[in-house]
Amino acid sequence: MKKNVLTCLSLISSVALIGCSLSSPDVSLSSEEASSVADENDKDEEAQDDKAGNVASTTDVASEADTKPEEDIDDLDAEALLHKFLDDEIDAIAVSEGGEETSFLYSELPHDEDDWESYSYDDDSFVDLDNDNDNELILYGPYGGMYLDARDGKVYVLAQGEGTALVLGHAEYEGLTYIVHSDTSHAGRQIHLFDRYEDGVVVDSFDLSAQYWDNEFDYYDQDSEFTFNDEKITMEEYEALCKEILGYKTKVELMHDIAVNEAESFDYSQEKVVNDGSEAFLEKVAECIGEYYYPEDSDGNAGTLTIKESEYDGYDFDDNYEGGDYRFLSSSSDIEFFIGNSICLKYPQTVYDNGDAVFTYYVITCYDYFVHVYVADENYENLEYLYTGWVNY
Repeated sequence: MKKNVLTCLSLISSVALIGCSLSSPDVSLSSEEASSVADENDKDEEAQDDKAGNVASTTDVASEADTKPEEDIDDLDAEALLHKFLDDEIDAIAVSEGGEETSFLYSELPHDEDDWESYSYDDDSFVDLDNDNDNELILYGPYGGMYLDARDGKVYVLAQGEGTALVLGHAEYEGLTYIVHSDTSHAGRQIHLFDRYEDGVVVDSFDLSAQYWDNEFDYYDQDSEFTFNDEKITMEEYEALCKEILGYKTKVELMHDIAVNEAESFDYSQEKVVNDGSEAFLEKVAECIGEYYYPEDSDGNAGTLTIKESEYDGYDFDDNYEGGDYRFLSSSSDIEFFIGNSICLKYPQTVYDNGDAVFTYYVITCYDYFVHVYVADENYENLEYLYTGWVNY
């Protein structure tokens, strides 16, 4: 019926007839009825036009939505891009030495708190690592973790830890930030490689290293080889640079901390060997023989502790300052006993004419290539650290 009405309406518009004949049943439309039908058709056409317009409008919005994220990314600053990576909205790109690119999402990295190989970040992870006034992202993780750089609307891996020989870090030197790869856990060497980046490219490099391959005790000393920026330097210069750039403690400072910790946890339950002149006692003393140089004691003095066989009998213990004075000139007869590998020495600091004496009590803990020296109370307790002396400083 509707189809026939539309046919009639079409005829009305073309020949201006008041009515039309329908096949079955016959129907005649007045001019008013025809006008009503025409109005209804106009409304249908308008609705169809509106629908078409809405579809076109929706298509435009969808198209605009598809392009909007890309435009937004181009407008984002570096830190905002890095946050998008952390939110898994964009991936990071790693470029191999051969120029091959691989990408990954933050969620694809391991994040188990109990797993050493996991990655994480915190509020202090955003740091300018390439001196461009934009922050990079530090991901804490294995071998120092990973550094990420946002540039050109993308996130790139700037540097990462690559094993125990290339542990990742960063440091300030002469007002600029350098990314550092260090090897300090292998025998015979301490190596630090510094790289300064601009736009993801290394623009300056230098090294700071100590090598002591033949050292019997696997620690550097004044006979080791030290380099800075491919130039040879002294041990003192090496330690000064390590302290300035990397915040490392010097050999003296490090041993101070170790010795103080040992004093606080000294084990008095260790085997005690008294000074009875026995072979067991003399063997203990013989194990400590050596000349031990200390560059600085608790009062800032340098000197040498010498433990040697006496010309007469037993052993001599001489602690001489570099300026010619001495701390004590003693002998094995002043040893009361050993506790483990520690000498407990009762030294007559002052002897009066009547034979009375004022004693100072020392604990000398002996190792293969150094000694820790403490002053103590009469029970050899309450140890106060004096210095560490080395066979070869």
